[in-house]
Amino acid sequence: MADDNSNRIEGIGPEDYEVVYFAPELLQYANDRQKEAKDEFQTTLELAEEGDPQAMVQMGLNYLYGNIGIEKNDKKAFEWFSRVPEDSGPGRYWLGLCYAAAIGVPRDFKRAAELYRQSADLEYAPGQCYLGMCYEIGNGVQQDLVYAAELYEQAADAGYPLAMLNLGLMYYRGVGVPLSLERAAELFTEAAEHRVPKGLYMLGVCYEFGYGISQNLDRARVLYEKAAESGDPEGLCAYGLLYLNGKGVEKDEHKAFLQFEQSAKTGFPRALYFLGECFLEGKGTAKNERKAFGCFSVASRAGHPDALYKMGAIYEQGIGSRPNGKRAAVFYKQAADKGHVPSMVRLAQFHEVGRYVVKDLEKAAKLYERAAEEGDPQAMCGLGAMYYYGNGVTKSIRRAVDLFRKSADLGNSTAMYFLGMCLENGTGVEADPRQAAELYFKASEECVEAQYALALCYAMGKGVPRDMNKAVQLYRQAADRGNVESKYSLGCMYLDGDYVEKDLKRAFEYIFEAAKAGHPAANYQLGRMYEKGLGVEMNRRKAGSYYKTAANAGHAQAQFRRAELLMGGSEGRRDQVQAFELIEKAAAQGLPEAVCQLGYCYEKGFGTKVNLLLAFENYKKSAEMGVAAGQNNLGYMYEHGFGTQRDPEKAVACYEQAARQGLKEAKYNLASMYERGCGTDKNMKKALGLYQESCALGMTTGEKAIQRVERAIQRRRVGVLLLGSAGALTAASVLWQLTRRILGGQR
Repeated sequence: MADDNSNRIEGIGPEDYEVVYFAPELLQYANDRQKEAKDEFQTTLELAEEGDPQAMVQMGLNYLYGNIGIEKNDKKAFEWFSRVPEDSGPGRYWLGLCYAAAIGVPRDFKRAAELYRQSADLEYAPGQCYLGMCYEIGNGVQQDLVYAAELYEQAADAGYPLAMLNLGLMYYRGVGVPLSLERAAELFTEAAEHRVPKGLYMLGVCYEFGYGISQNLDRARVLYEKAAESGDPEGLCAYGLLYLNGKGVEKDEHKAFLQFEQSAKTGFPRALYFLGECFLEGKGTAKNERKAFGCFSVASRAGHPDALYKMGAIYEQGIGSRPNGKRAAVFYKQAADKGHVPSMVRLAQFHEVGRYVVKDLEKAAKLYERAAEEGDPQAMCGLGAMYYYGNGVTKSIRRAVDLFRKSADLGNSTAMYFLGMCLENGTGVEADPRQAAELYFKASEECVEAQYALALCYAMGKGVPRDMNKAVQLYRQAADRGNVESKYSLGCMYLDGDYVEKDLKRAFEYIFEAAKAGHPAANYQLGRMYEKGLGVEMNRRKAGSYYKTAANAGHAQAQFRRAELLMGGSEGRRDQVQAFELIEKAAAQGLPEAVCQLGYCYEKGFGTKVNLLLAFENYKKSAEMGVAAGQNNLGYMYEHGFGTQRDPEKAVACYEQAARQGLKEAKYNLASMYERGCGTDKNMKKALGLYQESCALGMTTGEKAIQRVERAIQRRRVGVLLLGSAGALTAASVLWQLTRRILGGQR
């Protein structure tokens, strides 16, 4: 999420540390001199010309600020500061400031630091403070945060308000000194007593959130108001936020808007950001997307992380302009580089799927990890999913479960859903369907996938008592929220009349919606409905189109059905090669009937070269899957020795398996084996029964086989009768013939 509309200051490292450049004595000199008569200028000039150090400094200030009617002149100011003797702490300090701020001389931080050091050595508090700033941010010297804090301490002990403030900021963030909100609050209090605007603001922050001091919203309001009255942009912005959120005051969006507007006029990025939010959401002013964009744009150019993120969101969503995902990604990256956690998460999501940026799973995982380390629950969930699937990281279900659990404990509904899946199926954790259902229920309000999962639990009685009425209710609710799986499930239920009244029209509507969303199974089902005219007018062209869409999405049944249509020319053309490729894809996914059909393609050379070995292998594989046609065709291969050694007994076993499933061809082939006594004992009675069963199932060749077997059985019966009535005569005739051969009778 973007900025939480609070005055909280968190997670800023030394590189982002803001040093306050303000010396109350500047205003003191100016105010004092403005109150005096103009003729004092001449007196000051005379004293300065005589070598009075204080008068020389005053002359420099007169020209620097244009005091008592004198025209501002940076060059003359620099010249007067340069003339101040080296043993003057104020003189060294002001000359250093000229070099630091390029007043009448080119900017030179190194020279400025040297002059501040000379001033500090003379125990001049402002010199100590500004030398501390140089060491804090590394201007003109090598950065040394510890030494910077020591210098601030010296100046603060001398009663210099700015040093109190800057030292307080170091304690506030634990930079150069141990983190101590209590000490920070003490120092901010001292700075605030000297009316230092930033001191008033920071003390207000401490009172607002109870940092190092008891929380007191009313006191915070007073301090912010005083800072705002002094024109401090941070004070104005903080004061506005109290009214925007109604925190310690009655909510007043218009008053908040006015504070942001006044603060934004100074160019303060944070105020520009909130002013943009007011224009974007119409808070305290008329909604104006153009002005909102302008505010965010200016704030983002100043590097404000929330503004950079908002610019990314504006370009991604096309607010006030056409969407530009690539531009959005640029802004998200800039914000992420500044440590903006929501931007890290969004950029990670882009890299994870290759949206607007190059797909890079490792980069996505690293971004999720950075954001997760900052305690972001969405990042924890995203990283958990990457460990769950092994995307961009080494797969680790245990690590995934740990991340899902942490994210879920922080209230992330998607993490609850993933953790529920793990508990439901016992993935990486001991199975606990009851807890899984509880998590689905808890997450269902925000996560529609969890609502669908809960519906499945009720449908299967997993973790909850089986309740189809509740399941249907949840499917409907999830479908209304756009869940594609729920739409498809409901469509199938209405199509078959399962637990709802059969309604082909509603079935078509739900399945069509799911298909439109790219659901492969829904596209396949829609193809079936158009092919068979279920709930819609029959249209083979549309059926083929939906089958094609589903097949291209990798749906195995759609690939197989489209292959059948291409084989039969139902799409207006025959294309055995493409059909073979589709069958091969479906078979690779383990679709049993496709494995069998692949064997047939290899056996007959449909769309590929004849290869009886591969035909045998695929028939065997499909037979093991329980496909009756595969069992029958495997029997045929064994019977004739195609692609394998001839084995009639195995052929019989295969035919029997397929016949038990009611396959007419298998019954016919098994009957033939019994008729011929091939691979089994000859049994004409069994053969006849099987031929009759195959004929009843529509095997037209079975009629001739039945006639043939019936005649054979009839002849056998006649032969038996003849043998019974003339058995003795036949025996005597045989004996007579043998006697004649022995005696040399006729040939």
